[in-house]
Amino acid sequence: MRFTNTIDTIGKGVDVVGVATIVVGVVAATVLSLRQPMDAASRYRVFRKRMGRAILLGLELLVAARWPWSPNPATNLGAADNDRP
Repeated sequence: MRFTNTIDTIGKGVDVVGVATIVVGVVAATVLSLRQPMDAASRYRVFRKRMGRAILLGLELLVAARWPWSPNPATNLGAADNDRP
């Protein structure tokens, strides 16, 4: 297996982990917020904080998976430059 294939495979794995982190985090934030006894305003603030943390962590992983040195040019930050004549 070539180095670029290995890096691409690792990137795809980190993509999967990033998406799973967001999904599990949103479900966990929902369940935990509903189970704790508190008033509606406090529940909403706690829910938003937990969900925000899950989304932020998942997005960090998704960004890490598509680092600019990705072997696939379509996933690079400068991919739009490849379309120019």
